[in-house]
Amino acid sequence: MSCSDGVELEKWPVGSSSVVTVPAVDTRTWAPSPKRELFGVRAWELPCIDKFDQHKLNNYTRNVSRRKAFLDRTGLKCHGRCVRGVVDGFATHAEMDELRRTLAPKAVPGQAATIVTFRWDVPDSPPVFRMLVARAATVLAERYGVRQLRFYRSNIIRWTGNSKPRAEWPVPPLEWTPGSLHGDTNTDEMFLFTTIMYLSQHGEDVKGGETGIADEVDHGKAPGGTGTRVTAGLRIEPSIGRLLVFSSGVENMHEMLPVTHGERIACQMWFACEGMDPGWAHEQRIAFERQHGYGGPDGIGAGVPKETSPQMSVALSAALAKPWPWRAKSR
Repeated sequence: MSCSDGVELEKWPVGSSSVVTVPAVDTRTWAPSPKRELFGVRAWELPCIDKFDQHKLNNYTRNVSRRKAFLDRTGLKCHGRCVRGVVDGFATHAEMDELRRTLAPKAVPGQAATIVTFRWDVPDSPPVFRMLVARAATVLAERYGVRQLRFYRSNIIRWTGNSKPRAEWPVPPLEWTPGSLHGDTNTDEMFLFTTIMYLSQHGEDVKGGETGIADEVDHGKAPGGTGTRVTAGLRIEPSIGRLLVFSSGVENMHEMLPVTHGERIACQMWFACEGMDPGWAHEQRIAFERQHGYGGPDGIGAGVPKETSPQMSVALSAALAKPWPWRAKSR
């Protein structure tokens, strides 16, 4: 069975000249049931980018991805379908309240961001987190046709902006000028699929802090005719219980837009493919550095002990927690 059998997706409009904004929704009264487990699902398929000469936004790569090798994912068990999408009602407000209360890092005065990281292991406590990891894998499989995944890492990040009262927050959205666009597989070779779960509500808890996935960037189109502006892509407002889903290659170059007011809390969960271990791209890194002069081996390669953990397996996570309370563990 391939990683993408049996699920038909809408085609993302490649070549579109506009930014599609997905506004926040209010799911406070939403209650999932066996007949309707999710409030709403948007699911798109788009061409994968596994050749460096197809990577037209390479010059806009920033932060930790800037000097990393471009990696070809062809042949990995869970690769072959590239997707992006938004799932509302992925988690209830009660589940998000519990996660915020038990795992979210505390704000530090004078510090814009605080972070808690889990690698390899899905923590046993609180149980809701293990259930949400299993649920994310279930949604990727059933709604996006991406299977044969392994949990790899999760971050929960709290971003703090201006503390002005909400009545003084600006109404129009900020112009989207790229500042830290990156592809997650470039950042960490074990990132094959990315999910972002929002614990804050745009317009109520936070202003700004959208996630932007860019397809086109034009030079000289920012206000005043200087700088750059994203002209096509997807812009997602934080919404409590919303899950953003995308394949982690450069077909989904993305960034968080600035948090201008309030507080944004989000949980990122990354999935690798079954059978993947750090160092799988060692030979690619050597070849890339020979051709481009950067992005060479990262210290993990042939002959180097690999990090492994049985807890990486999503199958194990799913066996220990039902994706939804009414589902049998073995489904």
